[in-house]
Amino acid sequence: MSVYNKVGALATRAFVEFPSSNNLRLRNLVESQLEITKMERCLIALSAKFALEKFLLLCLSPRTPYILPPRLV
Repeated sequence: MSVYNKVGALATRAFVEFPSSNNLRLRNLVESQLEITKMERCLIALSAKFALEKFLLLCLSPRTPYILPPRLV
């Protein structure tokens, strides 16, 4: 391995092991965006679930008056 390759390998290892503050900020930003995306998905799923439950409860409730068309006699 040439000296240049050794220096490059050491620099790469140092970059990975000791990230700069910019890299840490970027990593934190990406992680926070992923968390926000997960939270948004959960909130959308929950709101859809509760909306469906509310709709079904209203439609299937025995207290709901059924409106039937008038009979032709």
